Amino acid sequence: MQKPTISAKDALKDIRSGMDDDALKKKYGLNAMGLESLFTKLMKAGLITLVELDERRQQTQRGPEVPETPAPVPLIREAETAPAESAAPPEQGSAPREQGAVTPEQGASPPGQSASLPEQGAVPPEQTSSPSEKIERDAWKCPACGAAQPEEQHVCPRCGVIVAKYLKKQAELGRAPQPAGETPSPGSRGPAPFAQPAAGGPQSDTKRCPFCSEEIRSDAAKCKHCGEWLEIPAQDMGRGGREEYCPWEDAASLGWFKAFWDTATSCLFSPKEFFSRIPLSSGYGPPLIYGLIAGTIGTGFGQLWNVLFGLGSKEFRAVAIVMIFLSPVIALVGIGISSVVNHLCLMILGGAHEDFEASFRVVCYSSSAALWQAVPVLGSLIHAVWAVVSIVIGLREAHGTSTGKALGAVLLPLLLCCGLIGILVFVVAGAILGAGHKIL
Repeated sequence: MQKPTISAKDALKDIRSGMDDDALKKKYGLNAMGLESLFTKLMKAGLITLVELDERRQQTQRGPEVPETPAPVPLIREAETAPAESAAPPEQGSAPREQGAVTPEQGASPPGQSASLPEQGAVPPEQTSSPSEKIERDAWKCPACGAAQPEEQHVCPRCGVIVAKYLKKQAELGRAPQPAGETPSPGSRGPAPFAQPAAGGPQSDTKRCPFCSEEIRSDAAKCKHCGEWLEIPAQDMGRGGREEYCPWEDAASLGWFKAFWDTATSCLFSPKEFFSRIPLSSGYGPPLIYGLIAGTIGTGFGQLWNVLFGLGSKEFRAVAIVMIFLSPVIALVGIGISSVVNHLCLMILGGAHEDFEASFRVVCYSSSAALWQAVPVLGSLIHAVWAVVSIVIGLREAHGTSTGKALGAVLLPLLLCCGLIGILVFVVAGAILGAGHKIL
C-alpha cells in the first residue's frame, strides 16, 4: 500500500491558520504518530520551528476567546430569601419525596442534561500529550543557550557553541551545565548560561563570562580567564557569514583520535554538511596531514589484501608489498595531482569561485573514502565510487557552484585519460598491423 503524500505547503498553511491536531489528523488521514512525524519532518526541513509549534499548542489549548455572559442567579438563593410560609404544600396525589432526593433548588441538572456527578475518590482520566508536546519534551536542548532542536547537534545553530568543546571546558572547570535561563545558587559551581552583569549593577562596565563565570569587561569579545570566544571572531566566519568548523582542525580540544574519527565519519556519511562548513583558507598543513594519514591507511590495506589473498602472480604480489611501504608517497602524489587537475577543470567550466586552497582541502578530506579499502575484496570498488561522490559534493559546497559543474570537473580528466588511452591503443594496433603487412 502506497503511503499518502502530503504537501508541505498545504500542511504549513493549515498549521499556521490555527487548525488543531484533531482537524489536521482528520484532513490528512493521520494518527497521533503520523502527525508527530509530520511535525518532525517540517522542523528538519527548516520550514517550521519548535517555538512556532509551542505557541500553536498553547493557542489551541486556550481555544477561541468567548465573551463572558452573566451567570444566572442560582435558585437556592431565592429559596433562602423567600419566607417559610410562602412554600406551597405538595399537590394532592403526588408521590412523596424520598429522603435525600435532589431538588432543582439543591443543584439538580436542568431537564435534558444528565446529572453525572463524580464519585468520591474517582481519578480523572489521564490527559494524553499532543504530538507537539511530545516533540517539545523529547527535543535536544543546547547546554549553553537552551535552544531546542529536533536532533542532537554538534554545533548549536542558535548560539554557535561547539557542544563537545563547551562540555569539556565545563568539566575542566569542575562545573556541571545547567538549563539555560537558570542562575546558579550561591555556592553552587554551575556556569552562568548567559553573560550576567557583575555586582556593579546595570551601569557596571563588567559582566560574567558564560563559560567560567569570571568577571570580565562588558565589551570583551574573548574571556581572559578561560580563553573562550564570547563572539565568533571574524577569522572563523566563512563565505556568507557562515561559521566554519572541522573536527580535525580542532584536535587540540577533541584529541587526535576523536578528531580523526569525527572527520572521517562526517565526510563519509554527512558530506554535504561537512563540506559546507570546512574552513576554506586556514592553511595547507592540517588537511594535507589528514589526507596522508587516510590515504596511507587505505592504500596499505588495499595492497595487504592483494598479498594475503594471493591475487595475481608472484611478481604482482611483490609489487603490492613495495606499494605498502610507499603508501605515504602514493597518497601525496595522488592528492597533488587530483587537486591541480580538478581545480583547473573547474576553472575551465566556470565553477571555481574560491582559490586553489579550497579545492586542495576538498581533495585532502575526501581521502576519507580511501578508508573503505580496509574492507576486503569490495573495499577498492567502494573507494572508487565514494571518492568521486565525495569530491563532487565537496567542490560544489566549497565553491558554491552547481552539481553539474562539479561533476564535470571530476569526470573531465577521466574522459580525457580514457580518450588518450584509446588513441594510444589505436596507434599501437595500427603500427603492429602495418609491420605485419610489410613482413608478409
